[in-house]
Amino acid sequence: IPDNYYEQYYLGFLCFTSVFKSLMKRLGQIVDQMRIYNDPSHAYFVSMEYLFEWIISAFYFTEVRFLFIFNTPTTLTFIRTMSIHLVSEVFQSRIRFTTVYYYGTKKIIDIITDRYPSMKNTFVDDSSLKEWFNRMSMDFAARYYTSIVTGCSMLLFLWLIGEKNVEEHYYV
Repeated sequence: IPDNYYEQYYLGFLCFTSVFKSLMKRLGQIVDQMRIYNDPSHAYFVSMEYLFEWIISAFYFTEVRFLFIFNTPTTLTFIRTMSIHLVSEVFQSRIRFTTVYYYGTKKIIDIITDRYPSMKNTFVDDSSLKEWFNRMSMDFAARYYTSIVTGCSMLLFLWLIGEKNVEEHYYV
């Protein structure tokens, strides 16, 4: 990644993973609803929505560590990139837990589905405020534990490849 475009590349990566995660979680919700409809006794074994959150978070945190933490060319670029990361985490962890965000997204979904009725099945979300907060809490827990697991895995990886290989291949 060229030094002048590092932050832009990270922003693009962040946008891509956010959109991809939203689409995959919506797909997971649809699969979960179909499983409940077809066989309610097995509907709660593993939530596909929660599983997709975990898998995509693992991808995100692993890539952030490899691409942006270990390969950042300058300290200033590292600080700017990590600032963008922290702001996005604050958004996901704090702002999404507000009632303003809940009702705002409901209003946006209503506007989209009124304008494009064919999108109704794609965007419909009948969650109550309490269900929404529970889902956001589960997403937060998944991201938190994923961050810990990928961080420990990264430490194990660095330990296994040795100090010499780390210094040769990464900016540390």
